Amino acid sequence: TGPYGGIFLQATVQGQSGVGNATGTVNFTVDGQSIAGNPFRLHANGQAVTPSAIPTVPGTHSIAASYGGDASFNAGNSTASALTITKAATTIAVTSSAKIVNAGSNLVLTATISSSATGNSPTGTVSFFSGTTPIGGPAAVSAATGPGNTAMGTASLSTAQLPVGTDSI
Repeated sequence: TGPYGGIFLQATVQGQSGVGNATGTVNFTVDGQSIAGNPFRLHANGQAVTPSAIPTVPGTHSIAASYGGDASFNAGNSTASALTITKAATTIAVTSSAKIVNAGSNLVLTATISSSATGNSPTGTVSFFSGTTPIGGPAAVSAATGPGNTAMGTASLSTAQLPVGTDSI
């Protein structure tokens, strides 16, 4: 089980005797589908690793590998392993283009949705509220990239409709 984002796959090919290192290639499948980049060449230690993250969506996935064999090692297939990807946790921060505005003046509110995941950016909409009162309609989330290639999103709303007084957004 792991948080949403890309995963790296690794296969180690070993014989029953434990002597020698396999050569050749390995093919990986996710949910029975071949992944981009197949086949992957075995390194001198008999291991193959995907060079980049394989994107996955939240849910349970079946991961498997197959080895084509070489002059000393028979071909073989791994048993499938279940991998559960969970939705990434997010935090939301709201900023304003100004801290004080005159009644009827325009103000831009921006919500930044952050996560520690490296997969796809958050999508959907953000609704802004002054207390429990909705402000305008939902704003679409635009993809962004945060520190360390983490997935982020932003949504902005321009409004002159805030009630007079102190507003908790």
